[in-house]
Amino acid sequence: MSSQFKLAQLTSAYLSLPEAVKFLPELLPLQTTVEKNIAHDSQTVFNHTISVMVGLEKFFNKVLVLPELQPKLTDYLNQKIGSNSKKDLLRLLVLVHDLAKNLALVTDPTGKTSCPGHEILAAARVGEFKDRFGLVQTEIDYVAQLVRLHGLPHEVLTLGLTLTTQQQSIIIQQFDRGTGSLGIELMIMVYADILGGDFARSRPSEYSARLELCQNWLTELALN
Repeated sequence: MSSQFKLAQLTSAYLSLPEAVKFLPELLPLQTTVEKNIAHDSQTVFNHTISVMVGLEKFFNKVLVLPELQPKLTDYLNQKIGSNSKKDLLRLLVLVHDLAKNLALVTDPTGKTSCPGHEILAAARVGEFKDRFGLVQTEIDYVAQLVRLHGLPHEVLTLGLTLTTQQQSIIIQQFDRGTGSLGIELMIMVYADILGGDFARSRPSEYSARLELCQNWLTELALN
């Protein structure tokens, strides 16, 4: 495997191959890190990471994108940060976003797990992939910021579900500005993250509502 592995090659199919763990040994501890909560029904973090990548690929393939959004999002995701497109850097975001959960995993007396602070811990590890993916510092900083913030959209979606449409519009615009205009990337990530979990089984109605609101917010951000 070349030390200059292209991010476009970082796919769900690749992560499922035995050679992926050889090239990315950071994934190995995630194979035995099991989460048990509403979003993860005894799901390993490794399998979740692959499932989130599948969700991201569905998004890229326009399976989950409204027709009116496709041109805007395509142009946006083709923008370059360093030598890589935002689209390809989102693949690195998926790879790294839960990379510290094996360190942060805690279990309460009922057996429910959580991973407090895993976002900050994982963000610190983006630089570990610099040489393998041929990254420059601007790319590392961009992905690290997304990793650091990727848990927040879940909280904002929970808030949004309690609000009126007008209030939701205000919230997503403030969220975008508050995250340094990274709202589109974070909404795409949370969309893929929801698809990659077990929400559909544990809370099907809330699952559908979250995805719908996420798509509405993406529409607002992309078209405004």
